[in-house]
Amino acid sequence: MHKQRGIVLFIVIMTLPLLMILGFMVMQNTSSGLKMADARGSLDTSNMTLLAASSEILAYKDSGTTTDVTILQHLILKKGSDPQSLILFPDVKAKIFKISEPIPCKRSKNAFDNGRFKCRYLSVQLTHDFGRQINGKKWGSNMLEVGIEQKIKH
Repeated sequence: MHKQRGIVLFIVIMTLPLLMILGFMVMQNTSSGLKMADARGSLDTSNMTLLAASSEILAYKDSGTTTDVTILQHLILKKGSDPQSLILFPDVKAKIFKISEPIPCKRSKNAFDNGRFKCRYLSVQLTHDFGRQINGKKWGSNMLEVGIEQKIKH
C-alpha cells in the first residue's frame, strides 16, 4: 500500500508541471487571439474613417466663395501641381496627385456619340495609421485612393 502511494505521488509531481505548461500555453494563445480580434476591430474602424474622409472629399464645397467650388477646383487652385500632403480628417493624411493635362472621360457628350468630355483628374491617396503599441506608436497603416474627375466646359 505504501509503495502505491509513492508511485501516485511521483506521477502527480511529474504531471503537475506539464499541466502548468499546457495551461500557460493555452492562456498565451487566448491572449493573442484577443489581440487579433482587437486588431480586426481597429482595422474596421480605420476603414470607416477612410470612407468618411473620402465622402467628405467628394462632398466638399468651399464656403469661402460665393459659388460652389468642388474639392478638385479647390485643390488645383490652392495646392499647385506637385503632390501635396494635407490633413482633411482627424488622423487621415491625404497625398494629392494632379494629372495636369486634360484626359478623356468615360462618358460621351451624346448617347450615340464617340466624342468624349475633356476632364481634369485628381488622385487623392488617403492614409490612416491605427492601433497602439506599448510605447504609444501607431502599429498599423491603412490606405485608400480616390480618383476625382471633373468635366471641362467647351
